[in-house]
Amino acid sequence: MRPRAALSLLLLGALIPSVARAQDPSLASLRGIVAVAVQIDKLGPDAEESGFDQPSLQTAVEGRLRKAGIRIYSAQELKKDARSPILHLKVTVHRDYSYRTYGIHALLSLSQTVYVKDLEMATMAITWSKGYLITATPEKVADAKRDIEDMADSFAADLLAARKK
Repeated sequence: MRPRAALSLLLLGALIPSVARAQDPSLASLRGIVAVAVQIDKLGPDAEESGFDQPSLQTAVEGRLRKAGIRIYSAQELKKDARSPILHLKVTVHRDYSYRTYGIHALLSLSQTVYVKDLEMATMAITWSKGYLITATPEKVADAKRDIEDMADSFAADLLAARKK
């Protein structure tokens, strides 16, 4: 195969996932979102003991979104319009003392106002989510924190793909 043809096939292969993502019908609910609020649930004692804390999680998620060019609603903006989309992070950690491990569940979800046609009413609903459940030794808890940042990157990529449609 000629080098130019091989390069063309390689570039085409690299483009297919991004085209498929942009055409994903599940991203339709993300269209029109210009900014999000970020809320982190209160952490339990095992989560705090393992090194998670609300301020650093807030900073990590917001930082990843800002890096992707996504505006973050301030607390004041959220108070003015309760219908604003909210990206919500819930991290649950359970320590198993006999095995020196942590069970870690993280869920990042977007809630936004939706209209229920049959009931003729608006309500908040989860329209996007990503999560994971892992077991980690104390030394590997930092990997779970990176996974949360990866979930924020995934949300940002989906939101940006939806904006392009």
